[in-house]
Amino acid sequence: MMADLDRWMFERVLEFYSLRLSKIPDVRINLNLSANSLNDLKFLPYVLGLIEQSELPASALTIEITETALISNLYTAKTVIEKLHGVGCRIALDDFGIGLSSFSYLRNFVVDFVKIEGSFVRNMLHSKVDYAVVKAINNIAHEIQAQTVAECVESQEILSLVKELGIDFAQGYALELPRPLEEIFLSH
Repeated sequence: MMADLDRWMFERVLEFYSLRLSKIPDVRINLNLSANSLNDLKFLPYVLGLIEQSELPASALTIEITETALISNLYTAKTVIEKLHGVGCRIALDDFGIGLSSFSYLRNFVVDFVKIEGSFVRNMLHSKVDYAVVKAINNIAHEIQAQTVAECVESQEILSLVKELGIDFAQGYALELPRPLEEIFLSH
């Protein structure tokens, strides 16, 4: 069902909501792409067609691909990333740090963001090892000119550590609770 869910989500953003989203100043939309869709040869042309017809510019989109999805088919993933980058989308490597040989993937793919796996971020306060992992991922991502995102920032203490490490962005309950899209439209 993941491929169907991906299609549904891309359709909602790029067709159904695209005009309303395009009216929000500096809007940024992140969409997750599953391994099933990444490996579906028909999915990329489908998404490129949606992007071409959408009121929302490709530059407003960040496509998130998990590290494990990337591993499942390196050649296809590289092609998909290059094509999406080519039309103006940004690419985020999601949940970085949970796969095997994580750092080697950073040499082979051009990504705009590296999202640091939340379990490491969440445990930084209590584990020197997790703190060191987060610090290392942040440093290496910056070396390849990618911005970093700390996932699961759920307290002000963790947010302080994220800032101390120089991580570019944070996401989590310490910053904002999830809200329905309609509520966001009402505020703009």
